Amino acid sequence: MRIPELYDSSYQALFGSPQKIIKLDLTNEKQLSRPENMIQNDVEHGSSFIEKDSFSCESLIVNSTEVLSHENPSKASLGGCVWDIFRRQDIPKLTEYLRRHWKEFRHFDQSPIDSVIHPIHDQTLFLDKRHKQQLKKEYNVEPWSFEQHLGEAVFIPAGCPHQVRNRQSCIKVALDFVSPENLWECVRLTEEFRLLPKIHRAKEDKLEVKKMAVYAMVAAIKELKDLNSNTR
Repeated sequence: MRIPELYDSSYQALFGSPQKIIKLDLTNEKQLSRPENMIQNDVEHGSSFIEKDSFSCESLIVNSTEVLSHENPSKASLGGCVWDIFRRQDIPKLTEYLRRHWKEFRHFDQSPIDSVIHPIHDQTLFLDKRHKQQLKKEYNVEPWSFEQHLGEAVFIPAGCPHQVRNRQSCIKVALDFVSPENLWECVRLTEEFRLLPKIHRAKEDKLEVKKMAVYAMVAAIKELKDLNSNTR
């Protein structure tokens, strides 16, 4: 999908839009993230392990040690964090790679990964530079990788696997929302979560997307009726 459409949908979820009559649902959260720019035993660690959400998301850095650029310009030039976002169509290859190589990954304390139920939904794996190069070599798959600076917002379409590594301490505000462009992907992911074990952490992401769609249709029909009655 095109990112401008995702931007319009998030704006509509926040403020409403006279051009669109479907009201979108949203949640928001604040997150304090510490830097993970250290490398231990040649292992690059992430602040947020690879995952994919059943909703679209907008992530904004509202505070960061990057504001101290006059004290340490070289540190500020690195940006607050580094994102890796994969395409939906690359998920099968990415999943296959992670299933083949998951024993090579380590927790932050260097302890081995005990087991993997779902290599993405488990949120226990982080692809460092070596693994991203190996993924490119074996499957010709690579993410969109970029830095996020203070005041910049990142849009993640529903279902796109992503991971984050903070280079500086940051306070982030995340806005999760359901957009018409990603509605069917939200439904598909909700059904995918149902297949996971009951105690799986992904079960905590409860998104009643079908109920949202029903309420949106009811609101749309009501607004159409009001428009028709006003034009008579």
